[in-house]
Amino acid sequence: MGASSRPAQLTVGSKVFNTDAKNQIKLKPYPVLLKDNPAMVLSERPFEAELSDE
Repeated sequence: MGASSRPAQLTVGSKVFNTDAKNQIKLKPYPVLLKDNPAMVLSERPFEAELSDE
């Protein structure tokens, strides 16, 4: 997920992910998260989002 020009957080259920040095969050498709399908809350509007299995 590309972020705006400032740091951001993504909350998925009870897990919090922070942007890295490039203001990106790389979120792998964790089987438990996919099964539970929890709400996602973003602190900033993403520039783009893509699902990767890297």
